[in-house]
Amino acid sequence: MSEEEEVQDGDQDPGDNTNGIQANGDILDGSDTEEGTFDPLMDEILLDVEGVVQNDPGFENPQTLEEILNETELTENWKDDTSVSGTPRKQYAIPAGGLDSDIGETLSVSSFGSRGTRSSQHSRDSGKLYGSIFRHVILKGISSQITSAAERVKAGTPTCMAATNLIAVGTQSAHIMVFDSNQVIRWFLGGPSVGVNYGAVSCLAFCGDSSRLLVGFARGQVMEFDMASGKILRDLKDVHPPGSAVVHLRYSDDYNVAFLADSGGSVFEINMTRGLRGAGASCRCIFSGSRGEVCTLEPLMMARQPDHPLALFSIIALATISKVIVITVKPRLKVLMTTSLVGDPCTLPLVCWQFVVIQNQFANKTNDPVLTFARENTMHFYQVSVNLSNKILFIPLQTVKVGFTLLSISWLNSRCLGLLDQNEHYHLMDVRTKDSLETVDLTQVELIYQTQFFKGLANGGNVSAAFSLAGEMAVYGSTAEFTNQILILGKKTFHALIIRTWIERLEHLIKDNRYIEALALGVEMWEDPGKSLVGLRGSKERKRAHISLRLMGILKKFLEISLTKNFPEEGGMGTLTKYFNDIVPPCISVCVKLNKIEFLFDRVWNSFQEDPFSCAVFLETLEPYILSDQLSVMPTLIVQKFVDHYEKREKFKALEACITHLDVMCLDIHQTMSVCERHDLFDAIIYIHNNAILDYITPAEKLLTILNRAISSGEPLTQQQITLGNKLLVYISGCLAGRAYPYGEVPKDRVKQVKYDIYSTITLIHSRLISSETENEPPYPHLHTLLFFDTQAFLNVLSIAFEEKEYQTEIGQSQKQRLVDLLLQVMVKDDSPFNPSQIGFLFTFLARQLAKGDNCLNISRDLFSRVLTVLTDPTETGHIEERQDALMDMIHSGGWDLFDEGQLEQSCARVGFYRVLRLIYSDKGDYSKVLDCYIKDDLRRNQSFNLIQSVFTDDTYNADVRAGITEQMLLNIESLIHVDSRKTALILFQFLPDRILTVLERVRGKDMYFEFLSHLLELGDGAEPGSPRKMMEEIFGAEIYEEYIELMCTNTPNAVIHYLKTKEKYRVDVVMNLCEKYSITDGKIYLLETEGKFNEAFEILKGLLEEKISACLNEEPTGMDIKLAGVNTQLLVVIQFCQRISGKLIEEERDRLWCVLLDLLGKPVAEASNSEPWREMIRHIVSSMLGHVGHKKVVSLVLSNPSCCSGTWSDIKQMLVELIDTFKYEQQLVQSGIQLQEKERTKQLRELVRLRKRGLHCAGALCAMCGLRLGGRVRSILFSCRHAFHVECVDRCGGVELSSSGEEVWTCVVCTPKLRMGNTRRVVLTGLGPTDDVEDESLEKSLSSWRQFNRPINYTSNAAESGSDSTGERGFFQSETFALRLKPARTNEV
Repeated sequence: MSEEEEVQDGDQDPGDNTNGIQANGDILDGSDTEEGTFDPLMDEILLDVEGVVQNDPGFENPQTLEEILNETELTENWKDDTSVSGTPRKQYAIPAGGLDSDIGETLSVSSFGSRGTRSSQHSRDSGKLYGSIFRHVILKGISSQITSAAERVKAGTPTCMAATNLIAVGTQSAHIMVFDSNQVIRWFLGGPSVGVNYGAVSCLAFCGDSSRLLVGFARGQVMEFDMASGKILRDLKDVHPPGSAVVHLRYSDDYNVAFLADSGGSVFEINMTRGLRGAGASCRCIFSGSRGEVCTLEPLMMARQPDHPLALFSIIALATISKVIVITVKPRLKVLMTTSLVGDPCTLPLVCWQFVVIQNQFANKTNDPVLTFARENTMHFYQVSVNLSNKILFIPLQTVKVGFTLLSISWLNSRCLGLLDQNEHYHLMDVRTKDSLETVDLTQVELIYQTQFFKGLANGGNVSAAFSLAGEMAVYGSTAEFTNQILILGKKTFHALIIRTWIERLEHLIKDNRYIEALALGVEMWEDPGKSLVGLRGSKERKRAHISLRLMGILKKFLEISLTKNFPEEGGMGTLTKYFNDIVPPCISVCVKLNKIEFLFDRVWNSFQEDPFSCAVFLETLEPYILSDQLSVMPTLIVQKFVDHYEKREKFKALEACITHLDVMCLDIHQTMSVCERHDLFDAIIYIHNNAILDYITPAEKLLTILNRAISSGEPLTQQQITLGNKLLVYISGCLAGRAYPYGEVPKDRVKQVKYDIYSTITLIHSRLISSETENEPPYPHLHTLLFFDTQAFLNVLSIAFEEKEYQTEIGQSQKQRLVDLLLQVMVKDDSPFNPSQIGFLFTFLARQLAKGDNCLNISRDLFSRVLTVLTDPTETGHIEERQDALMDMIHSGGWDLFDEGQLEQSCARVGFYRVLRLIYSDKGDYSKVLDCYIKDDLRRNQSFNLIQSVFTDDTYNADVRAGITEQMLLNIESLIHVDSRKTALILFQFLPDRILTVLERVRGKDMYFEFLSHLLELGDGAEPGSPRKMMEEIFGAEIYEEYIELMCTNTPNAVIHYLKTKEKYRVDVVMNLCEKYSITDGKIYLLETEGKFNEAFEILKGLLEEKISACLNEEPTGMDIKLAGVNTQLLVVIQFCQRISGKLIEEERDRLWCVLLDLLGKPVAEASNSEPWREMIRHIVSSMLGHVGHKKVVSLVLSNPSCCSGTWSDIKQMLVELIDTFKYEQQLVQSGIQLQEKERTKQLRELVRLRKRGLHCAGALCAMCGLRLGGRVRSILFSCRHAFHVECVDRCGGVELSSSGEEVWTCVVCTPKLRMGNTRRVVLTGLGPTDDVEDESLEKSLSSWRQFNRPINYTSNAAESGSDSTGERGFFQSETFALRLKPARTNEV
């Protein structure tokens, strides 16, 4: 059978041997070939799509209102006549033999794995290979008719489409082709005569019963056709104004009402009626494009929901470029909701509706519409409902962002959205999980775009720029969605994407022999039955039953072919192992997931047990399910095989873990116990004894015996023996607490007996097992064993056990006392084999028990004194820290009152238990001794500084404590410096600066003196200004710094030069002598340079360079490279020195210096066998001279000195190039400086101009002199200080003068009180020249006001000159009762 035939025949129904889609829109189940047919009963159940749905009054997982899209049950449970989504299914009536009878070869577009090709373009974002969800077909009949019409009648390319049970396709030449369900053309409408006047078909719309077809045209006209006769019902050319293309047409639930949107962004309501004159229509604008251009619209169809409260309204969603607006048209026009919609300007808004079954927080089901709108890559979901007040509510549910730009969105069912992106990839998205389930590449479809209509090309482009830009990728009229399927219009072909039913998806994988993937897909369906599953109805349990039944049939067939048809014909052990590792785990997983345990251990086990490889894989695959308690009961035969296999493979840990998770009833006790004892699987041994034999004593005694034997051998315990001991402690602890080992709880009826059995076992005076090993055992051997293994851990076990309620009774308290007595009897005796640390653990345990205060234990205090003597035995030199830890634990556990304080202090001081001593002294408040303990404690000396810091900074410590700490610190200053010299210096610097000199005298000459002094000086130099720094400056004179430099010369001579460069607190002559004394040449050179003795410094450097040169000339050729490197390094030092001082020397001295250096390198050129390295050095000197020595001088030196130049053009050329580069650099430097100056000058000039042009405003509207209003005809003047005057007032008060050049200089008389009337000349601003002074009333008033403003007031005088009464009475300020004394008065006078 060919590949195409497989596609065609594989979807045939077994009953009528035809293909198709049911009237309600569901895809019929594809036929099963004879090879893939299952039992008839199962097929009858699975194909019963109209079966009775079981009533489910409750909900397993109640949903909140926000989880609207998480409903897993289909809407058929809610209404009989509704679709999967809850909305009426659009009847895509292509009945049996229609669509699939003429499916074209899908070579142009991959069918996404429908044939199992490896080149499939299907992709699943989840990464699972579960086959194709979409079935992609090409409607060949429609495609051929579109192509034929374009060629024969010049219909042009398709422009848009609409579909219900009929399919209509509009073309560029105004043809409308209407096809029936058999893909046979039913009507060929329109034509060139219509196209000449109306333009291309821009949009199409069928009414709900497909009896009418509305056609919109590019030039704004609308026509309605009758689909029964193919005639025009109405030519609505006068209804909508021409000039704007019709971009959207939609019928409402009332077939006589339709909605129209045009390229002007306006929306119209068209009412089509039939009167005496025939068919007519009226139109009203319900939304004007001037308020925002509508790009798309979508009415809410309520015809199939007559009982819903929203059925009383006619609701339509409009989407503009920036907003989404929902309005009601009936019963009245009203805006219900608006929200902004942002996105890329190149993208269009998208809107769609979907009814979804919702369960609210009260567990009530509702069937409400969900409004989905999107733009760019963001989708928003709103639930629309009606409250008790009959108010329509819009409840935001969720916002989803995708990783691509959207072109189209559409609901395919209540769970899935179909998304078309700008790359022409179609995505199927699960709305609940937001997963992209599958992606289909539609690039070869040549999708039709309606860009020309959004740009208004047929009308001269009379659309806005924003509308035109957004419409670049418009595909509103290129897709039509139905329940679980979508139709797509291409340039030459017509496509359908149909979601396969869940059975088809499984069968698709089975036909490709991909059984493992089919099983995995089936398990995924079983875990989430509502996830994009088509053709599966009923409650969750019913769905799972259907899936489980189908999966078991697939598994049976898979088992049959796995060992026959698919079994590898050749290959070795590796091939077989890999094959069974691939096929066995999926079989086990399916059985465990579906709880088909009997089938697993019957059919599956029988299939794989014969082959040793498959049997091994089967047994090992059981392990994770056993450990997760999914397989706790298995047939004993298989358990025997399992145990035997794991023993042979030596997987003992895994075997032990699995045994403890299996029910003991399925174990072969003899076999299992034998294996466990051979390989020391103690957990399994304990588990079998406890659960199979109900024996808790025997495993404890066995493990105690093994552990005692290991301890008695005297050898260090191995890791396996330590693990055994730890398991034993856990087992004892669990039993005493009523918990099972290794997990779980002991049955309540056996708890008391288990506790008694374990208690009696560990307190036995002799072992129950009598042997030669037990003849010489001490009394209470089990206590000995446990205490020897881990004393502290065992005592902790007892502490936990004593918390149980059984030990709170009178009998329990007596048992507790008996056990304590036994512990004392075993451990505290003259010949005790336990060390002091172990004894300390015991008494710590006892102290904790006594600290509880229940008075249930009777312990003599003499025992604690004996323990103290043992722990503080001075003859015991080992385990000091362990003994001290034991004593500290006893004290912290409530044993403080159990010791005599004096004896405790003496004993601890004798053996050096400084931590205990610190507790004693801290309790007494003797912090000086606490510090002494810290200093003497080698392990905790660093903590001394924390104590000192806290004492000096915390206000809770008084002066006496600080004095004691100071004295103790000074007594142990050397020890503190040895511990941390920096911290010691910091404490002295911060808290005891007056003791620094004393400390320095004590440690001078010691090893730590240099480091300690360096830290002190560093703190003094780097401290913030303040009293400590000031005191340090007084303490550290030049002598201290010089002493430190001398120490540095002996300890770190290489650091001297850096220190001299960064510090200045020393005398140069003294440090010069030190450098000479200790041969610190670089330091001496630096000091000579700072003193201005450049020649002396140069002579030293020259001498060092001569030594290096002589060494090179006198040495053997071996090691010459190293010597030359030394010369080069020293030469760089000399050159840098010359460059530094060249600016400080006169020209003659500078030239002489460089000439000497140049001559010094001339000698090796003549004497050396290889002169090139020396010439390179000379060239470096010449290059360095440039900029310091005149260019003429450099040229003459080079040309006259044969060592500088070999006479070749290359050397001269190099010198000239360097000269030119230097000249260019200097020129650039000068130009840059000039540019910077010009920029700065320009900036300042601009600022000056800005300030000069800046507007001013005065502080008041009155003259500051005369107090009269400014403005009017009287000229006024305003100064930058915001004081304003009349011009005459300023002139009369001396505020204007003539400069030497005759220019007027105006001055504010308020801000310049020192002006004198006698020293100024009055200036008349009218240009009449100077005149005599005029003494009139106005002038007198101005002068009086000015004097009053500038008159100084002496508040302390007996009679104030300003404002004082002529009677000479004293005011309050001069009275005796005024205690405040003011500052002296100003001395300036008017």
